[in-house]
Amino acid sequence: MIKRILILSILLTGTLVAQEAKVTPLLSKDLRGLPGKEGLMITVDHAPGATDAIRRHNAHVFVYILEGSVVDQLNAAEQSVDVAELGLTLARQEVERARRHFESGVATNIEVITAQSDLARADDNRIQALYRFNQARADLARSNGHAEDTYGH
Repeated sequence: MIKRILILSILLTGTLVAQEAKVTPLLSKDLRGLPGKEGLMITVDHAPGATDAIRRHNAHVFVYILEGSVVDQLNAAEQSVDVAELGLTLARQEVERARRHFESGVATNIEVITAQSDLARADDNRIQALYRFNQARADLARSNGHAEDTYGH
């Protein structure tokens, strides 16, 4: 059962890797009465499952989703925490199963040690997922200009 969770975690992590977006400029126009300012229209195409870091632009930005849908970084990080917590629960159950088998003489201590090692790895995965989730929360607050309101000084 541990292998399935690790594979699921690897697959989920694989979709979180940033992929190059295709940026196509459509229009660029200097803004009258605003020296050094321009209006820019572009399209950005992302591959299916691709993610992009939250950004803050020192400009007014209007975004329209022309095709597909967007899953934000925070939702993906939250799903990663859920998967990591499930992996941790299953790893704990595996340690208990291995201990019972060892105590009944059905297995050696190697099975128990392996299960404990897998439990430690699952706990590390959960800690990393929680870190990424909190980082995504902070990035979102910062991009919205609410970092100080949310996290103080």
